Amino acid sequence: MARAGFLNQVHAKAAVLSPGEVRVSNLSLSAAASLNLCNCIRSCIPEIKSSGSHFKIEAVLKGRNRSASVAAMVDCGATALFIDRKFVERHKIHMHSLHSVIPLYNIDGSKNRAGEISRLACLRLRIGESEEWQEFLVTDLGPEDVILGLP
Repeated sequence: MARAGFLNQVHAKAAVLSPGEVRVSNLSLSAAASLNLCNCIRSCIPEIKSSGSHFKIEAVLKGRNRSASVAAMVDCGATALFIDRKFVERHKIHMHSLHSVIPLYNIDGSKNRAGEISRLACLRLRIGESEEWQEFLVTDLGPEDVILGLP
């Protein structure tokens, strides 16, 4: 998956120096990784809504024939890109089967009620001026349409 590189490109564009002061920078990936990734993304992509370890940003998902704007949740605790199964069905997004299923666990280590992840959707993800093909794991996300995890 190219996800880590794409999100690193997005957050490496800015580094927070102090509250209210932002500097555009060409950070190396290792230097960018040492920063708080949520703060870096917040400094270069306007937030829609914020709450602790996650916040929402405007994103556009593009398939072959359609596109949709979404308020994507950026969750510093998630480690992949996820898209809600109902959103996929509503927008008639083509899915592919995974070669092997991925067990899904909650933060407390218990099995998630959504079960295992067995499908993915390949879509173009646009955040700000950056756009790239990404693989989204399809599962039940409750009230969220899209969750963007960080590397």
